[in-house]
Amino acid sequence: MIRKEVTSRDAKVEILLTAIWLAASFFLCDGWAAAICLAGVAVIGFRWMRHRGVLVRELLLGIVLMVTAVLLLVNGIRQMAPTHYFGEMCDHLFANPQLYRAIDQQQNDVTDVFAEKYRSTYEQGDEDALREAFLQELSAISWVEENKQEEQATIRTDYQIHVYLFDRIEEIDRCFEQFYVMEGSMVQDVKTREVLEYENPRFHPTEFYGQNGLEGMPYGISLGAEPSEDGKELEICSSISMLLSRSKLPQLMQMTEEYKAVTKI
Repeated sequence: MIRKEVTSRDAKVEILLTAIWLAASFFLCDGWAAAICLAGVAVIGFRWMRHRGVLVRELLLGIVLMVTAVLLLVNGIRQMAPTHYFGEMCDHLFANPQLYRAIDQQQNDVTDVFAEKYRSTYEQGDEDALREAFLQELSAISWVEENKQEEQATIRTDYQIHVYLFDRIEEIDRCFEQFYVMEGSMVQDVKTREVLEYENPRFHPTEFYGQNGLEGMPYGISLGAEPSEDGKELEICSSISMLLSRSKLPQLMQMTEEYKAVTKI
């Protein structure tokens, strides 16, 4: 039943419920926000039972609260997954170890060793064991996209280095994944392959996933490039720090983690 008379108490309740919806939608983590929205729906239901009806705008507000709660719950369930992209990255690494590079904690390329050691684990579909292996033995997976153009006595290479980070924050038992790209160019002698010119790479964060509402932002970014010892390759070094927070209210928990990666072109 729809009521038509509006009292000052109705207006106060509507303002309170609207404030609850705004706070839940924009300031709280998904689980608590969904619970609060459902509590708002319960308040409207209680008022309907008590007054044998509700105002049209209360009904609409109840619908909005219910839809918001459902969306928040769906998003919360989605964020409970430990990873979004880890399985896909493993598929790439084990299917094309010549194109993807596994980098250990000391910045060494251990692709062949890692792929051989854990191939049976991958073929058995044991993703949990692969996560633990990554956390214990690797720092990143990287791959390179290149565009080469020969110009008389030189070769110009425009490159993009894609880096995938995966880590777990032990203090709160949450995982996160971060992709970023470094791009730049270099010029080599067409005969000797000696690096003649190069530029400092540019940094582009591309995608972040944090389990169960974990949020992250790269900062303190340091990039560098220099020729290898034989002068025929370019070593690209990156060092980034991740500012991590556990909810939409960063002051509840903040921590930083530092990550490094070295890739040769």
